[in-house]
Amino acid sequence: MKSTKHINNKVMIFYVLLVLFILLLSNNSFAQSPTITLGVNPEVYQGTTSANLTYSATTNSPDQYSIDYDATAETEGFSDITNAALPSSPINLVVPVAAAIGTYNGNLTVRNSGSGLSSGDYSITVTVQDPTLADHSLTTCSSCHTFHNATGSTLTNFSSNEGLCLSCHTSGQIAETMPFLTLDKAIPGTSGNSHAWDALAVNSTYETNLPSNPEMAARLTVGDSIVCSTCHDQHNSALASPYLRVDNTDDAICKDCHSARDIGLYTDATPGYGSHPIGNTVVYNDADARFNASPTALLAVNNTDKIQCSTCHGVHDVTNSGTLTTDGYLLKSTNDNTLCLDCHAYASHQGQTCITCHQVHNTNKNNIYMIRDLVTTPGSGDKTVVFTAETGTNSFADGDGTYDGVCEVCHTTNTSTYHYNDGTGDHTHEAGTNCTDCHIHEDDFTAPACSDCHIANFPGWGTTDAHLAHTGTYSFTCNTCHFERGSGTDYHLFSDPLDVTDGIAEVNFNPSGLATRDGQDANTPVFNGDKTCSTVYCHSNGISAQAVTGTGGWILNSSAYTIPSLPDFVVAPAWDTGSVNCGDCHAADATGTTWPSDAVDNGNHDRTKHKETCSWCHSVDDLTTYIGTYNTSFHVDGDVFFDARTFANGGTINTASGDSYEEGHCGSGRDCWYP
Repeated sequence: MKSTKHINNKVMIFYVLLVLFILLLSNNSFAQSPTITLGVNPEVYQGTTSANLTYSATTNSPDQYSIDYDATAETEGFSDITNAALPSSPINLVVPVAAAIGTYNGNLTVRNSGSGLSSGDYSITVTVQDPTLADHSLTTCSSCHTFHNATGSTLTNFSSNEGLCLSCHTSGQIAETMPFLTLDKAIPGTSGNSHAWDALAVNSTYETNLPSNPEMAARLTVGDSIVCSTCHDQHNSALASPYLRVDNTDDAICKDCHSARDIGLYTDATPGYGSHPIGNTVVYNDADARFNASPTALLAVNNTDKIQCSTCHGVHDVTNSGTLTTDGYLLKSTNDNTLCLDCHAYASHQGQTCITCHQVHNTNKNNIYMIRDLVTTPGSGDKTVVFTAETGTNSFADGDGTYDGVCEVCHTTNTSTYHYNDGTGDHTHEAGTNCTDCHIHEDDFTAPACSDCHIANFPGWGTTDAHLAHTGTYSFTCNTCHFERGSGTDYHLFSDPLDVTDGIAEVNFNPSGLATRDGQDANTPVFNGDKTCSTVYCHSNGISAQAVTGTGGWILNSSAYTIPSLPDFVVAPAWDTGSVNCGDCHAADATGTTWPSDAVDNGNHDRTKHKETCSWCHSVDDLTTYIGTYNTSFHVDGDVFFDARTFANGGTINTASGDSYEEGHCGSGRDCWYP
C-alpha cells in the first residue's frame, strides 16, 4: 500500500493546479474585445477639410482606432487610418478639399494595444453637401444663442449682428467654406469683393435709400446702418432662398435699396438718365447687330434675357472662386471695355473706350445714354458735355455757339471740317440732327460709304442697274459723277437747300467731277440737260479727252504719241441708253464703219489700209468676245489702249481672225507698224 504521505502529496498537487486554472480563467475575463458607442455620422459642406465623428462611451479600454474606407471614398481622396491614437470625443476625420458632393462609406474599429484585441466593424459615413444649399441644419440653437446670462436682450453669443455671423463664417468653423473677413467689405473704387454689412443705408453717392420693405427696414441699426440680417434671415431655411429675408426675384432686394437706379430706357422715365437701364421691360435682343449673340454675363444669370442688377454685379464673393472684382464695385469683370463689350458689339472710336464717354451709374442724371457730364478728351483736356436730347437743342452738335455737344467736344485736329470745339470749322453741318443716323455707333461712328446705304436699301444698285458699268467695270467712285453731292456732303442730306423737302436725301448730279482723263483736262464739263455732256469724254463728243495712250503707246518702246487733233465724235450717247458698239460713237455714216475724216489722223484708220473692226487693233483678248476695249476699264477717259504687239505677245493686236494681211503685218513681232 502507498503511504498516507504519498497520497497527501498528490492531493496537494491537484489543488494547486486547480487554483492555478481558476486564476487563469479569472484573469482572462479582463482581456475581452473593446467596444465604442458612436454618435451621428458627420455632414459637411464641400470644401471643408475636416469632420467630427463623436462617440459617447467605450468598453475594455480601447486606445487606438482604424478606418477602412471603401473604393469610392478612396477615389475621392479619403485615406485609410491604421491604429491611430484614439482621442477624446470627437474623432477628427480628414475630408479631401476636392471631394465631390456625395456620401462616403467606411468601417471603423477600435483596439486595446495592451491585450491586442480589436472590436468589430462599425459602419460610418461622411456626407459632403453642396455649400450653395446650406440650411443651418448642422447648427443648434446654442450655436448662436445664450439662454441665460446673455450680454443683452438679443440673447446671442455676440453683441453685434455681424459678429455673430462672422463667428461661424470664418476659418475652422462650421461655415468656413463661406468665410467673411473685414477686408472683404466693399469700398467702391478701392477694395473689397463683398457687399458691406455695416454701411449707412442712405448714401447719395451710391444712390441708396432706406428700404421700403418693412421686414428689411425693421432690421437697421439705431443709426440706420445695414447689417447682415437686413437682407438675410438666419431662420429661413428655404433652399430656393439662401437665407434671404424677402423674395429676391428679379433682384428685388437690390432695387429696393438702390431704387434710384431701377430705371428702364431713358425714354421710359423722367429724368431716368443716369444709370444703365434694367428691369423686366429691358430685354436683351441677341438678333440685334448692336449686341453679341452669347454674352457671358447674361448666361451667368440663369440664362435670362432680362437686364438686371445681377447681370453685371454680384453680392458676396466668399467662396475664393475669384468671380467678382476686388475694387469694391462687385462686378463680374473689370470695369472697362471688357465688361461693356461682353454685350455691346461696338468698336472703339478713334482709340477711345466705352467709359471715355459713358458712365454706367451717374448720380447727377443730367445726360441721356449715360454720357458723362465731364469727358476727358484726347486733345483738349476735360470738357463739359450737355446731351439731353438726340435732336434739336443740346443734342449731338446743335450749332448754338456753345460747343458742348457730345461729338464736338473732341473735334479739334480731326480731318473733318465740321463742329470743332474751338469755334472754327463748319457748325451748320446737320446741326441739331441725330449724328448716328449716318455715323453709326457700331461702325465706330465712321462716315458711311455710299454703298453702305444704297446696297442695303436698294439691292440692285451697283450690281444690275445703270451704275454697274461705272462702279464695277470702270471702278468709279460715286463722286466722280456726283461731285460734292455724294456721301458726307450737305448736298446729300435733308437740310440741303437744294432738296425738294420731301424727306428724301437728294443725289444731285454735278458734271464738274466727271472723268477728265484722270485730271489731265482743264476743260470745264457742261451738262447739256439731255443726259449728254460736252467738253468731257464721258457721254459727250469726246473733245476733251482724246487718244490717251495705252500700254506702250503708239510706238512701242518709245514715247507716247498723241493724235494732234481729232474732230468731235459723231454721236454723244445718253447715259440711259449707252452704246452697243464702237461705231455708235466713232462712225462717219449711218452704217457705222469708219472714223470721221480719215485724213486728219494721217490715215491711220483708212479703210483701204486697215480693218474697219476696232477690235482688230484695240483688243483686250484674242477676239473670243470681239468687244475690243468697249465696255472695259481700258477705254475710260479716252484711253484707246493700243499696243502694237500681238495679243499673244502681250499687245492689243488680235491673233484669232486668221487674216493673212493682219497677221503678216502686225503679227510678225515688229516693234512699230506706224508708216
